[in-house]
Amino acid sequence: MVTLHAYALRELLKTFGLTLAALTAVFTMGGGLYNILSYEGVNAGDLLGVIPMLIPIVMTLTMPVAALFATTMVYGRLAADNELQACRAAGINIHRLFLAAVLLAVFVAAFTLLFGDLVIPDFIHRLDRYARANLRDMALQRFQVKGHVRYEPRGETYLLTARSAKVPTARALEERALPVADGISYLLIEEPVFLQIDAQGALVRCAAAEFGLCQFDGRTTPIEVTLYVKEGRDFDVRGRSVRLGRQPLGPIPVPIPFKRRASMVDLATLVRWREQPWETDQLKPEVRSFRRALEQQHFAQTAADLIAAGRPLVLIGERDKQYSISAAGAEPGRRGLTLTGVRVEKLAADGQDPLYYEAPVALLTPWSVDRLVGALRLQLRATDQPVVEHNPRAREYAAGRTMTSLALPDPLHVPDELLADIGRFTDADIFDPAVVLPTSAELDEQRAGLQVEAGRQSRKMAAVFHFRLGYASSTVVTVLMAAVLGVIFRGARALAAFALACIPLGTVLVLMVMARSLGEKEGTEILSPVFTWGGLGALALVDALILRLGVRR
Repeated sequence: MVTLHAYALRELLKTFGLTLAALTAVFTMGGGLYNILSYEGVNAGDLLGVIPMLIPIVMTLTMPVAALFATTMVYGRLAADNELQACRAAGINIHRLFLAAVLLAVFVAAFTLLFGDLVIPDFIHRLDRYARANLRDMALQRFQVKGHVRYEPRGETYLLTARSAKVPTARALEERALPVADGISYLLIEEPVFLQIDAQGALVRCAAAEFGLCQFDGRTTPIEVTLYVKEGRDFDVRGRSVRLGRQPLGPIPVPIPFKRRASMVDLATLVRWREQPWETDQLKPEVRSFRRALEQQHFAQTAADLIAAGRPLVLIGERDKQYSISAAGAEPGRRGLTLTGVRVEKLAADGQDPLYYEAPVALLTPWSVDRLVGALRLQLRATDQPVVEHNPRAREYAAGRTMTSLALPDPLHVPDELLADIGRFTDADIFDPAVVLPTSAELDEQRAGLQVEAGRQSRKMAAVFHFRLGYASSTVVTVLMAAVLGVIFRGARALAAFALACIPLGTVLVLMVMARSLGEKEGTEILSPVFTWGGLGALALVDALILRLGVRR
């Protein structure tokens, strides 16, 4: 009996191996490599390192079909050559000869599950690291070839042109006190022009400068790109401009090409995401955006309270320069903090004769990169006095120099103590309805949307978990049915048996896709395991019935 099992298994493995090799080659060359080459910056040399990772992923998709074809062909030939009839005449239970098909099915199921749990997440992680490490080089290549970089998220258009671009040295970055760490890269561009156009084609923002430093922060998901401009102008839709000393444009989130989806992570991560949905790649950017808005609102309100109490607001510029801001009034709003009757002192290191500005109105706009900072713009009101700069140490400006508007060149960092109250809230607190956050009506609505999305993501993780296990287990019941159909439709009708064997496989996959879709919806999530495992159980009963009625022992 062992000889018969070994004979059937050997024939199965030969046919299965040849079919698997052919299908894998077709899908790898026709689909996987084409999709990878479609990403800019990826050349043919990079494929040498990608192919070994891509082949196992394609094999997890082609293995079930190869197993169906192999069992149909082998058992159909055994029946056509009357070998099963000879075994029956020798008193051997024919049903026991299907053990080789069951072993092949179990092997395919285990391979599909383990490689889907281990190899695919590692492959996505490698592609993610490649994208993060090479986004700057891809942008540099676009500048060198086309002279511009275009990014179009959700109908909007971001366009950046430059006369030239190059990679700055590490020493130059350190001299400017810029963060240098793994995941952060820079591109120095000359004569940049930045355009932002909305989905309707209207110009939102236009800025031009003499120099620009583009920062690519690959530590975040999605990747964030910030352009620091120097000696430039910021134009609004009416053609008015404001001088830019050193001011950032952005950050602009750029999704990585290989964003992790639920089907691309291991089962342990799926379970963790189900319990903590705010850790998913889909929710992380939204949570970070909410936290930034919460910090900005809290800072604006805290600064307004300080000024209302007659105390100055002290912010930190580059190289620990201190700016003391006092005003007659402060009103927080959506764009930031509007100040009236403003006096800004740039404190000197020796504490004497500080440079200071006086303006009728100013706008303090908070924004975030690594930490919360503020951009201060002093401007002229329609019928008020102009902005006046006083420099007691410069004789020609001691009496004051007037101007219509002024944007301070330094980004002003917010001291940590002003954000201590808001920093104690964790991501879990944002999604806990019992935790009260100091939010506005607008942020309350955004928080409610995050909580609804978190529930959907949690249900999605559970549905994908059942789908992954069900997809791997489906091979066992479908391969056994293919073997039985091969015996029934033996000889010249082997291809018809294979076509029939694909029907239950397709039916099971449709049921599981339907179950996953139902599992993502609130109120029907209980149907996900019912459809998945109920369908597999029903197919197993059909297998037993066909085996009993269609193949005599």
